[in-house]
Amino acid sequence: QRVPAPACIERFGDSTRCLTTRVEVETYRETTMQLLRSIKQQHPAVQLIDPLDTFCDTQYCRVGPADALWYVDDDHLSDSGSEKLLPAFRSAITESKRRIAVMP
Repeated sequence: QRVPAPACIERFGDSTRCLTTRVEVETYRETTMQLLRSIKQQHPAVQLIDPLDTFCDTQYCRVGPADALWYVDDDHLSDSGSEKLLPAFRSAITESKRRIAVMP
């Protein structure tokens, strides 16, 4: 996020005004994502959990509801934000277990 989520809520009082465009977020993280994809390509067993679809729709990335923000600042997840990622981590763990089970 461009501004720490709590500061944005304090200023505007409404989380719907605390948005960052998805394009801006994708641009900001592109170098890091290229590196992570490269590592994954070299090491197929590595799983990459991308949180973008969890926190963003096709146009905007949100900070969560004002009473349960997903961030404690501009880029560190709160407990609520971490809980939103639980399904992705569960899926990754299940996939890892599946891969281990079929290993020779």
